[in-house]
Amino acid sequence: MPYTIDTYTCEKTLGSGISAKVKLARAQDGTRVALKVFDKTNPSNTAKALETLKHEVDVYKNLSHPYMVRLLEFKDHAIKTKSDGTTVPVAYMALELIAGGELFDFVALRPFSVEICRYYFKQMLQVMHYMHSKGVAHRDLKPENIMLDSEFNVRFADFGFAAPIQGRDGSGFLKTILGTTAYMAPELIMKQTYQGHVVDLFALGIILFILYTGHPPFNSAHPQDPHYKLLATNRADLFWKQHQNNKPKGFLTEEFMDLITNLLQFNPAARPSLADIVGHPWMQGLIADAASVRTEFTKRQNTIKQ
Repeated sequence: MPYTIDTYTCEKTLGSGISAKVKLARAQDGTRVALKVFDKTNPSNTAKALETLKHEVDVYKNLSHPYMVRLLEFKDHAIKTKSDGTTVPVAYMALELIAGGELFDFVALRPFSVEICRYYFKQMLQVMHYMHSKGVAHRDLKPENIMLDSEFNVRFADFGFAAPIQGRDGSGFLKTILGTTAYMAPELIMKQTYQGHVVDLFALGIILFILYTGHPPFNSAHPQDPHYKLLATNRADLFWKQHQNNKPKGFLTEEFMDLITNLLQFNPAARPSLADIVGHPWMQGLIADAASVRTEFTKRQNTIKQ
């Protein structure tokens, strides 16, 4: 049933996490927004969880980029009024509604062409450059946290795990182990200290692999993982031989394999910098234009709706 929070009328649920639900809501002027609602009566919503929400708000306030979701409003003390008139104390974030859906939904249908992969990887690198230049690491990059707007350009979302690159103590290293296992760098998997910007780029390497092949490169970046251990022990030739199975000849080019191999290195110091990635030979190939991307994604969008 619809309910109201302050001046917003909440409709269907767009998503839900451990501490908050994201609702499709309408403002008084009719504008549709994504309302991230934190129910203060939920016993699992601890003071620490509310601090995480406030931290995410701070990240949104301090960063602004065309490829990032925009924060419209935050309210720490608000009232949710149910249809029967009962009220519940909540906090909420009103976020720009990104109507294109999650990148994950589109790649789940089928992989992208190499030209479209470059188109999106380039956009992702631009967001990463901006965030990292502002001293912030995302730490939970995955296709589910990358939205697409009405023009099918990326919009990074969900900054609850974002952290300062310099570390809480100024050492340049972070200690808190969090994120999504399938996209974690090995230093996270093995519960070691790590550099936030470096693990972000590792996650982007996994995402690029998925966009092009339609499946992940490994289950986790643990040195004992059947696939990842080949990269960890410098047997990239065997890693790629396994992934070449059931793929057309020449599908995995030397440039693509070299870029992914370097992005997913076991040793963080051996991975390329963002500038190195931008200058990599694979990045110099043909890239899709906006019109062809819109055409392709409109087809996929129609398939999803069916």
